[in-house]
Amino acid sequence: MDFPASVAVIGRPHTLGGFNIADEIGRRFRTGDAVRGQTLALPLPLLTPAQFDDLQQHWRTVGLLSPWGLPAAVWVGRASPLPATRWRYASAPTWSLQPGELWLVTGVALAAAD
Repeated sequence: MDFPASVAVIGRPHTLGGFNIADEIGRRFRTGDAVRGQTLALPLPLLTPAQFDDLQQHWRTVGLLSPWGLPAAVWVGRASPLPATRWRYASAPTWSLQPGELWLVTGVALAAAD
């Protein structure tokens, strides 16, 4: 189940991670071409009840372990997406109801699952 397309993001702070490196007797070896350790945060605007329901349903469905994809809308304005194509939640998001029946959701931190 991919991240809900109804939920817009207002940024994409990320780290690119790095290659696996083995260090043996003062020599370093790259052990593969896969990039590991990519992280991505998804800051969100205040969400409507419908958007919040979509996000909460997504969290309940995939939890911390199941990998999932991000919609193309997340990458708008970026020449190319990060190398990872599948993500998982790195921690549980927090949410609170704000005046006007809008939801403030913070802590949407992702880690690469590829």
